[in-house]
Amino acid sequence: MAEPGRGGRERRLCLLALVATFSVVAMSSSLTWPILAESLRHQGYDETAITPLGSFAERAAGIQDGQRVGDAFLSLTAEYALRVSDVASISTFFDAGNVWLDPQEIDPTRLFRGAGVGVQLVTPVGPLGLDYAYGFDKPNPGWQFHFNMAPGQ
Repeated sequence: MAEPGRGGRERRLCLLALVATFSVVAMSSSLTWPILAESLRHQGYDETAITPLGSFAERAAGIQDGQRVGDAFLSLTAEYALRVSDVASISTFFDAGNVWLDPQEIDPTRLFRGAGVGVQLVTPVGPLGLDYAYGFDKPNPGWQFHFNMAPGQ
Protein backbone atom coordinates (compact mmCIF):
# COMPACT_ATOMS: atom_id res chain seq x y z
CA MET A 1 0.00 0.00 0.00
CA ALA A 2 2.33 2.73 1.20
CA GLU A 3 5.87 3.03 -0.04
CA PRO A 4 8.79 3.66 2.30
CA GLY A 5 9.74 7.34 2.19
CA ARG A 6 12.66 9.30 3.48
CA GLY A 7 13.42 9.10 7.18
CA GLY A 8 11.62 5.75 7.58
CA ARG A 9 8.15 7.32 7.14
CA GLU A 10 5.60 5.73 4.83
CA ARG A 11 4.38 7.64 1.81
CA ARG A 12 0.72 7.35 0.73
CA LEU A 13 -0.03 6.66 -2.92
CA CYS A 14 -2.04 9.38 -4.67
CA LEU A 15 -3.68 9.43 -8.08
CA LEU A 16 -4.92 12.29 -10.21
CA ALA A 17 -7.16 11.05 -13.02
CA LEU A 18 -8.55 13.10 -15.90
CA VAL A 19 -10.98 11.11 -18.06
CA ALA A 20 -12.93 12.15 -21.14
CA THR A 21 -15.40 9.79 -22.82
CA PHE A 22 -17.14 10.60 -26.09
CA SER A 23 -19.43 8.25 -27.96
CA VAL A 24 -21.50 8.51 -31.13
CA VAL A 25 -23.77 5.81 -32.49
CA ALA A 26 -23.40 5.27 -36.24
CA MET A 27 -25.90 3.41 -38.34
CA SER A 28 -24.95 -0.18 -39.09
CA SER A 29 -27.15 -1.82 -41.73
CA SER A 30 -30.70 -0.97 -40.71
CA LEU A 31 -30.00 -1.04 -36.96
CA THR A 32 -29.08 1.76 -34.60
CA TRP A 33 -28.15 1.26 -30.97
CA PRO A 34 -29.12 4.27 -28.85
CA ILE A 35 -26.97 5.29 -25.92
CA LEU A 36 -28.85 4.72 -22.72
CA ALA A 37 -28.76 7.66 -20.38
CA GLU A 38 -27.85 5.26 -17.58
CA SER A 39 -24.48 4.77 -19.28
CA LEU A 40 -23.83 8.39 -18.34
CA ARG A 41 -23.81 8.14 -14.55
CA HIS A 42 -22.85 11.40 -12.96
CA GLN A 43 -22.56 11.69 -9.25
CA GLY A 44 -25.14 14.08 -7.82
CA TYR A 45 -27.87 12.83 -10.22
CA ASP A 46 -30.19 9.82 -10.39
CA GLU A 47 -28.85 7.12 -12.72
CA THR A 48 -31.14 7.98 -15.64
CA ALA A 49 -31.72 11.66 -14.80
CA ILE A 50 -29.54 13.13 -17.56
CA THR A 51 -31.47 12.90 -20.82
CA PRO A 52 -31.43 14.58 -24.24
CA LEU A 53 -34.37 16.66 -22.99
CA GLY A 54 -32.64 17.87 -19.83
CA SER A 55 -32.43 16.63 -16.25
CA PHE A 56 -35.43 14.63 -15.01
CA ALA A 57 -35.73 12.59 -11.81
CA GLU A 58 -35.97 8.82 -12.39
CA ARG A 59 -39.76 8.55 -12.20
CA ALA A 60 -40.62 12.14 -13.16
CA ALA A 61 -43.75 13.01 -15.07
CA GLY A 62 -43.23 14.66 -18.43
CA ILE A 63 -40.73 12.17 -19.85
CA GLN A 64 -41.10 8.59 -21.05
CA ASP A 65 -38.41 5.91 -20.73
CA GLY A 66 -37.80 5.98 -24.51
CA GLN A 67 -36.95 9.68 -24.30
CA ARG A 68 -34.02 8.99 -21.94
CA VAL A 69 -31.81 7.70 -24.77
CA GLY A 70 -29.69 9.39 -27.41
CA ASP A 71 -27.11 8.73 -30.10
CA ALA A 72 -24.23 10.75 -28.61
CA PHE A 73 -22.77 11.52 -25.22
CA LEU A 74 -19.84 13.31 -23.66
CA SER A 75 -18.55 12.65 -20.16
CA LEU A 76 -15.65 14.45 -18.42
CA THR A 77 -14.25 13.50 -15.00
CA ALA A 78 -11.43 14.84 -12.86
CA GLU A 79 -10.67 12.79 -9.74
CA TYR A 80 -8.02 12.93 -7.04
CA ALA A 81 -7.71 9.72 -5.00
CA LEU A 82 -5.62 8.86 -1.97
CA ARG A 83 -5.03 5.23 -1.02
CA VAL A 84 -5.27 4.98 2.77
CA SER A 85 -4.67 1.21 3.04
CA ASP A 86 -4.27 -1.86 0.86
CA VAL A 87 -8.05 -2.07 0.42
CA ALA A 88 -9.39 1.45 0.92
CA SER A 89 -9.10 4.82 -0.78
CA ILE A 90 -10.81 8.19 -0.56
CA SER A 91 -11.36 10.59 -3.41
CA THR A 92 -12.75 13.92 -4.49
CA PHE A 93 -14.10 14.42 -7.99
CA PHE A 94 -15.79 16.71 -10.51
CA ASP A 95 -17.99 15.35 -13.33
CA ALA A 96 -19.65 16.99 -16.33
CA GLY A 97 -21.57 15.42 -19.19
CA ASN A 98 -24.68 15.17 -21.31
CA VAL A 99 -26.61 12.94 -23.74
CA TRP A 100 -27.90 14.18 -27.12
CA LEU A 101 -30.49 12.74 -29.51
CA ASP A 102 -28.26 13.36 -32.52
CA PRO A 103 -24.48 13.91 -32.84
CA GLN A 104 -25.16 17.18 -34.71
CA GLU A 105 -26.79 18.57 -31.53
CA ILE A 106 -23.66 18.17 -29.38
CA ASP A 107 -23.05 21.32 -27.36
CA PRO A 108 -20.06 21.09 -24.98
CA THR A 109 -21.21 24.31 -23.28
CA ARG A 110 -24.35 22.54 -22.00
CA LEU A 111 -23.08 19.90 -19.59
CA PHE A 112 -24.61 18.70 -16.32
CA ARG A 113 -22.10 19.15 -13.50
CA GLY A 114 -21.55 17.31 -10.22
CA ALA A 115 -18.83 17.24 -7.56
CA GLY A 116 -18.26 15.32 -4.37
CA VAL A 117 -16.26 12.92 -2.24
CA GLY A 118 -16.10 9.14 -2.19
CA VAL A 119 -14.79 6.07 -0.39
CA GLN A 120 -13.77 2.94 -2.30
CA LEU A 121 -13.08 -0.55 -0.90
CA VAL A 122 -11.57 -3.57 -2.66
CA THR A 123 -13.49 -6.66 -1.52
CA PRO A 124 -13.49 -10.34 -2.53
CA VAL A 125 -16.68 -9.69 -4.55
CA GLY A 126 -15.17 -6.71 -6.34
CA PRO A 127 -14.75 -2.98 -5.80
CA LEU A 128 -17.38 -1.18 -3.73
CA GLY A 129 -17.79 2.58 -3.55
CA LEU A 130 -19.91 5.13 -1.78
CA ASP A 131 -20.01 8.69 -3.13
CA TYR A 132 -21.68 11.79 -1.73
CA ALA A 133 -22.06 14.39 -4.46
CA TYR A 134 -23.76 17.64 -5.31
CA GLY A 135 -25.67 17.92 -8.61
CA PHE A 136 -25.37 21.55 -9.70
CA ASP A 137 -27.65 21.60 -12.75
CA LYS A 138 -30.67 19.52 -11.81
CA PRO A 139 -34.03 21.23 -11.24
CA ASN A 140 -33.48 21.14 -7.46
CA PRO A 141 -29.69 21.24 -6.96
CA GLY A 142 -28.54 19.21 -3.99
CA TRP A 143 -26.57 16.37 -2.42
CA GLN A 144 -27.08 12.71 -3.20
CA PHE A 145 -25.51 9.38 -2.17
CA HIS A 146 -24.39 6.87 -4.82
CA PHE A 147 -23.47 3.25 -4.15
CA ASN A 148 -21.21 1.65 -6.77
CA MET A 149 -20.42 -2.02 -7.21
CA ALA A 150 -18.51 -2.29 -10.45
CA PRO A 151 -14.97 -2.39 -11.80
CA GLY A 152 -13.46 1.05 -12.00
CA GLN A 153 -15.97 2.68 -9.65
